Amino acid sequence: MKEVIKNPYADVRFSHFSSSEEAIELLIKELQRFKVHLPESFHPRMLLPGYGEFVCFIVNDLTNRELIRRKFTFN
Repeated sequence: MKEVIKNPYADVRFSHFSSSEEAIELLIKELQRFKVHLPESFHPRMLLPGYGEFVCFIVNDLTNRELIRRKFTFN
């Protein structure tokens, strides 16, 4: 039987933060914990819109890490 892992972020809501800046600051700390390497030109305010090149960069890096962790291969 496959082990089901609970998402530790499932109950996180934007309303838990006092501001967008606080939410992004904590997000960046989590990204650092996951050792996501952000480009030199990165600035936290680039995440405020919630879309764009840097958001895609982060999503891509996290996705690649998960695929590697699962030893996934494309056929």
